[in-house]
Amino acid sequence: MTDAGPLPPITAYTDAFSFAPGETLPVRVSSEAGTYRADLVRLVSAETERDGTGFLEEVVAEVPASVHTGRVQGFRPGSYASVPDHPALHPSGAFTIASWIQPTTPGRGRQAILAHVDDAGRGYALELTDEGALELTMSSASGSAAARTPAPLQASRWYFVAASVDPDRGEIRLTQQPEPTWPVEPTAASVTAPLPA
Repeated sequence: MTDAGPLPPITAYTDAFSFAPGETLPVRVSSEAGTYRADLVRLVSAETERDGTGFLEEVVAEVPASVHTGRVQGFRPGSYASVPDHPALHPSGAFTIASWIQPTTPGRGRQAILAHVDDAGRGYALELTDEGALELTMSSASGSAAARTPAPLQASRWYFVAASVDPDRGEIRLTQQPEPTWPVEPTAASVTAPLPA
């Protein structure tokens, strides 16, 4: 037998941890192979260390193998939603955006909480900065403005965050409130910054 080389990448998962007899087992697959064969196996050992049992699996003969057409399905890590454009996303006067968030990796790169920016860079973006602080950036044809809280958010802690824009007063108001709130809270912050003229 000759070595055919490495197999094309294939990634698969199921959306539940256990199933009862007779239930359908949905499997989500991304594969660069033109076709692939799927077998249901019983995993006996996943040990791959030198001194271990080694990788052992048993094919479940009662479930016939099946052949499927492969296709690549991209994976975007993190939780997010993509919302189609809508007139409500283009406020012309005062507006507030707010969210409950639990950042898991603050301080590890800029992360959008809610953003609406056109191809020319005009719009608004409520984000965590590279340092993990809350920031709202507003950009228009007349310029840009930003407000940033002084304290970075802590990982794995719930926060209520809000940004209010008031063109009549010419200001941005930004708030981050951790929950629960302690008597001395170093990450609670509220700041105000001017809007571009």
